[in-house]
Amino acid sequence: MEPLTMHERQNLMHQFITGGFETTQSAVAHAIWLLVRRPELHQILFEKPGKIKKFVEKTSRWESPVQGLFRVTRRDVELDGTMIPEGSYVIIRYGAANRGYREFICPHRFDMERSNAGAHLAFDSGAHFCVGAKLDRRQMTTAIGDITRRLKNIRLAKDLPDPVHECSLAFLPIAEMHLGFEKR
Repeated sequence: MEPLTMHERQNLMHQFITGGFETTQSAVAHAIWLLVRRPELHQILFEKPGKIKKFVEKTSRWESPVQGLFRVTRRDVELDGTMIPEGSYVIIRYGAANRGYREFICPHRFDMERSNAGAHLAFDSGAHFCVGAKLDRRQMTTAIGDITRRLKNIRLAKDLPDPVHECSLAFLPIAEMHLGFEKR
């Protein structure tokens, strides 16, 4: 096996930095948004911290930090009657797949009791599976555990009807969220 080129190493470092910061920050922000909008979830996680891992999986499906990435087809592919020729650039939309009716009953509903918690594509799959998935899950579990254990009455300090997102084709970063809370 040949060593990685400088370009390949730089690309790999870029992915680690982006994945270790940008996506985890976005995932935690969306989890907090859910706790703000659904205080009963905060109470459930405070009373039953064993459910935090499931909440993390549900949040990853609900608002995938990576909404889509470009890929190149390695062979001709037929998708719903449309032929996509080998060598075509396509964008895989994880966010859309995670709201698919084939995999999830009532996919637009955040359901803590959904049985297929980890059946999402927030971390892609196969050869492109995110190398930082375990780290992201661990960071999110720790952050949500600390938040639910140490804070109460989390609320928006500036009312926003929906999350305000940065404009991005690939990611789903929250641009603005002003919080108030009390310590437990």
